[in-house]
Amino acid sequence: MTLTQEKTIADQVRADFPILHQDVNGKPLIYFDNAATAQKPVAVLDALRHYYEMDNAN
Repeated sequence: MTLTQEKTIADQVRADFPILHQDVNGKPLIYFDNAATAQKPVAVLDALRHYYEMDNAN
């Protein structure tokens, strides 16, 4: 019998956040949520980039 291990939900979610793709002191960066700020997934970063490049005006 061969056992396979699928990605955990945490691994799937981690893939959406570019900041979590880096290592710190040889260990994967982890993020603890707090009230001051929140990390943004790639979809949000792409939407913001598009807004600032194409639609931003004053």
